Amino acid sequence: MGPLPAATNAAGLKAWRDAGGTLDLEAVSLQWGKLAIAGNGTAALDPEMQPEGAFAVTLTGYDQAIDALIAARWLKPGPGSLAKLALDLASTQDRNGQRSVKTPLTVQ
Repeated sequence: MGPLPAATNAAGLKAWRDAGGTLDLEAVSLQWGKLAIAGNGTAALDPEMQPEGAFAVTLTGYDQAIDALIAARWLKPGPGSLAKLALDLASTQDRNGQRSVKTPLTVQ
């Protein structure tokens, strides 16, 4: 959305952002190991020209991702277990037994 920039350099992107430039993304997906994130949303550039966005996503494989963060010592076991419990409580299970969570995701 917004007028396309005349140039794809920093000045052109800044002008696009200042004119209300946003990206409406109908299908976004990311994969990190077993963690899969799929959804849609809107992205833009903040005042420092960094990406920001708001999305509605479905997370699958979150339990394995949390286990990997604990194994790498980026997350302590206690909070990791609580995160998995909270996500499990909010999740649904498909026919194959895989659990997924639908949640908003904000990137700033």
